[in-house]
Amino acid sequence: MAPKQKMSSIITASELGQYTYCSCSWLLQRQGYTPDPYLLQKGTQAHQHLGKQVYFYQQKKRKSKYYLTISILLSLLALALLFAGWFLQ
Repeated sequence: MAPKQKMSSIITASELGQYTYCSCSWLLQRQGYTPDPYLLQKGTQAHQHLGKQVYFYQQKKRKSKYYLTISILLSLLALALLFAGWFLQ
C-alpha cells in the first residue's frame, strides 16, 4: 500500500457512503492507498461480525426495555389493587 495522489477537497456521495461504512478505509483511500485484497476481505469479515454483534445487543436492549415496561405496569396495577382494597374496607 503506497499513496498515489494528493487528497481532493471535494467529497463525493459515494465517499460519504464509504465513510459511513468504514471511516478508516475511506481515509486511507482518500490518501491514495490501494487496499490489499486479503486485508480488504479480512476487514469485510470483521465488519460483518461486528454488525451481527450490534444487532444482537440491540435486540437484547429492546427486549429488556419491553420487560421493564411490563414490570412497571404490573407493579402499578398491584399498587392500584392494593389501594382499592384498602379503601373499600
